[in-house]
Amino acid sequence: MEKRTYIAFLISILILAGCGKTAGSGETVEDKVISKMTSTENSDTLQIETEQSAQIEDSTLEESNNLAETKFTGRYVDDLGSGYEKSEMIITKQDDGDFVVDFGVYKLLYVTAALGKYNQETNTLSFEGIDDNGNEIAASVFPEENYLSVILIKSPYSDVSKGTVLKYYPEGYYPVEAH
Repeated sequence: MEKRTYIAFLISILILAGCGKTAGSGETVEDKVISKMTSTENSDTLQIETEQSAQIEDSTLEESNNLAETKFTGRYVDDLGSGYEKSEMIITKQDDGDFVVDFGVYKLLYVTAALGKYNQETNTLSFEGIDDNGNEIAASVFPEENYLSVILIKSPYSDVSKGTVLKYYPEGYYPVEAH
C-alpha cells in the first residue's frame, strides 16, 4: 500500500509540475513572470508618459502665456479718425518684462511712455501715464479676436470718461462695417 501511495504522490507532482504549468490555470510560470514584468513595465511606461505629457502641457501653457503677452506689442490704430488722423497706440515690451505704451485718442489726448504691467491671470495689460494736457490717464487693454479693447480706468474727459471702451486695430487692418 505504501508503494501505491508513493507512486500516486509522484504522479501528482509530475502532473502539477509538468512543463512548468500551475494547477488549473493552463499558464506557465514563465508566462506569469513575463506578464508581471510587462505589467510593471507598462505601469512605469504609463507613469513616464504621463509625466512627459504634463511637462509638454506646462511648456505649451508657458508658450501660450508668452504668446498672449507678446500679442500686445506693436502699433495699433483706432477707427475714429480718417486717413493719417487716426489715433494710435504703440506698445513695446521692455527687457525687464514691463511695457511702455504711447496712447492717443483722436483729437483729444496723447500719452507718451506710459508704464504698463501685464497680468497673466486676466490676460490684461494695464497702463497709466500723464497726457499732453497734464491729466492722469489709466487704461486696461484686452486682446480680442482681431483688435485690442481699451477700457479707460481713469480719465478727466467727458468724451472718454471712466468705463469708455475703445477699439484699436493692428496697423494696416481696417474693419469693414456692415450697414
